[in-house]
Formats: sequence, structure tokens, C-alpha cells
Amino acid sequence: MRKLVLFILTMCMVCISAVAMAEKPYKHPQYTLTNVRQIIVTDIDSREVRATRKFFSDEAAEEKMMGAIFDAASRQNLIVEDARSYGKPDAEGVPRHFPTKLEMKVVINNFGYYNETTPGHYETRYRNQTVYYYDNMGVRRSRTESVPYEVWIEPETYNVAKLNASYSLYDIESGELVASMTANRDRSYESDATGMANRSVRDFFQKVLKK
Repeated sequence: MRKLVLFILTMCMVCISAVAMAEKPYKHPQYTLTNVRQIIVTDIDSREVRATRKFFSDEAAEEKMMGAIFDAASRQNLIVEDARSYGKPDAEGVPRHFPTKLEMKVVINNFGYYNETTPGHYETRYRNQTVYYYDNMGVRRSRTESVPYEVWIEPETYNVAKLNASYSLYDIESGELVASMTANRDRSYESDATGMANRSVRDFFQKVLKK
């Protein structure tokens, strides 16, 4: 049992490390982003790249992503401007290496859920059983033993929420890419990816706009 617990903990740490490595952000080495106070969102492009399994796209993905940006920004004391309908302000063309505001674009590849099926299988379980025996003095005694037995588990189909999105921040003046990150997350037994969007945008801001 102890070895099993250690194995499970090890696998959890490996998975967490893999996610952390996969979502490591890019930061332009010539820019300092600690003074950023405003994010201007100019585009959220929902491309919905289809996976090999049937995928159910969320029709409100773009608006839910915009909500996730507002939520994450509020936690970082950032001002968010939804400029998708009119674009960013006119630029002077001169890079600002210590910007106070940045342009943000998002590309959504997957925002929804797919079905996963666990095939039927036998599962080993244990039950306590009383065993009677006689000791060396001929006295009848009893003890409790854990006895294994097999149980058939029916096939199960469940939803898995999926989010795959890329976040990019640009220098408003020069158009230079100053930071980006791709989030690729799955969550079993859920069909709404909104929670993952909220957490991933929050992680992005925290990683690239560290005070």
C-alpha cells in the first residue's frame, strides 16, 4: 500500500511538472512588464481545431474567454479594455520597453468538451472475514482477515472539458511581441472549460507581469 501511495504521488508530481513546462511563458528580454496597468484586448479568435475524438465546441467560447480576462485582471489590479470592435489606438512606432499598457490577442484552438469511455473491467476489492482456529491449548479463537474478491465494473462514458488557447501581449507602439503562453488543459467529469480559462489567464498574468 505504501509503495502504491508513493507511486501515485510521484505520478502526480510528474504530471504537474509536465503542465508547468508546457505552459512556460515567453518574455521578451528587452522589456520590463512590472509597470503594466492596462490590457487592451483587440482580438479573440476561436479557431476550434478538431481533435481525433468528437469534440463539442462551446458556442460562447469567445465571450467566456473575455470574461476570464476580466476576472484575471481584477485579481492583478489591471484595467481591461475590450477593443475588439475598434482595435488598438494609433501607434507612434517607437518601442516602449517599460510599458504601462499592452495589447492582448487570444487564439482559441479548443474550448468545450469531448467524451471519454472507460472500458468494462474487473476490480479487486477487499472485505473482512472472520476466521476461527484452535490454539496450542485447544482453545477456539478467531481473527479477522482481509479477503480479496473481484467485482465487474460496467463501462463508463463521461465528459472531459478541454481548453487549448494561446495568449499574446504586444507593445502597443511598435507591435512587438513581448510575452506569450499556450495553455493546454483537460479536466475529467466536466463539460465547461470556463474554470480552466479563468485559471490559465490568471496564471499567464501572474507569470509575465510579476511585480
